[in-house]
Amino acid sequence: WAARVFYSDDGSTAVEVALKMAFRAHAAWNPGLKGRPVGVLGLREGYHGDTLGAMDAVAPSPYNGPGQTPWYRPRGRFLEAPTLGLERGRWVLRWGQDRVLREFETLRDAFEERRGAAPGRELEYAATVAEAFKGGRGGEVGRRRASRGDFPSPPGLVPGALLLEPVLQGAGGMRLVDPAFQRMLVDEA
Repeated sequence: WAARVFYSDDGSTAVEVALKMAFRAHAAWNPGLKGRPVGVLGLREGYHGDTLGAMDAVAPSPYNGPGQTPWYRPRGRFLEAPTLGLERGRWVLRWGQDRVLREFETLRDAFEERRGAAPGRELEYAATVAEAFKGGRGGEVGRRRASRGDFPSPPGLVPGALLLEPVLQGAGGMRLVDPAFQRMLVDEA
């Protein structure tokens, strides 16, 4: 599927190259959006490296805040993702600190490829993903995003790239992101 390959000497430089390629492809596929600010769609608590572009491609955190990088500017829409955690011997799927969506007997059950969103949450997952790509901000959409802890994006921002860690967010606190949620994001992208 790829006609060309680009090699890089480290991860954050690879992220910068990938973003440049994604933004160029986005511009070629969407000429009607020329002039609108383009950014990334990612998850809160993400970390992709220490170059300026990689730091701007994540929500504010201790890694890129004013004490670390005074010129940091978040250039994206960053969602709070549902996460898995081991609690009293069971795998629990949460969205935010207080919302338990589902429990699993084993981690294998949670990672079952055919598993969709938590029962009764399919529409909420789908609406969150659709809102993220369309950029809804006001009314009910805005209230839902704020209640989940999504980081507000700059006005008019168009997602030109989806940037995710593959399931495990290491630097963000060893968070296991719900693979069903990530699959929905990737399918929509």
